Parts: sequence; C-alpha cells; structure tokens
Amino acid sequence: MAFDEDRPVVGEQEFAYIDRGTASCIAPGQRFTIYREVIPDGRMVIGELQVLRAGEYTATALITTSIQEIEVGSLLRAR
Repeated sequence: MAFDEDRPVVGEQEFAYIDRGTASCIAPGQRFTIYREVIPDGRMVIGELQVLRAGEYTATALITTSIQEIEVGSLLRAR
C-alpha cells in the first residue's frame, strides 16, 4: 500500500493505493482486511478498506476503519 503525498502513515477516511488491479481480479466495492505480522502472535488486524476504483495493475481504496495508524507496506487480505 501507498498513500498520497508520500505519507508514511494514515488513518480512517483516507485514500490508499494498492499494487493490484483488474489483472488480479480486484474490483470496485471489494473489501480487504488490513493487517500486520506480529511475531510470535501471527497476524494483527488493524483496519479495513474498500476499493473505489480499479485499473489494470493498481487500485484506489478508502480506509473505512482502523484501530491504529496504517503504514506504507501494510498487508491486505480479501474479505
């Protein structure tokens, strides 16, 4: 994930850009859980986003919920 203006972190109601698009079956309306890997516990869910627009190789999404700041490179999992 990346954000506007080279920001390193964002929160709810901000835009995010992901490096997958229609070529990876990403479509507008699709929701993803945002998480980070935490050792030794495994995955920690930190938010959710919804795809607004999808190009062939990238997509624009809105972060709909977050429990902490979301960093560039956070991981996504389709819901």
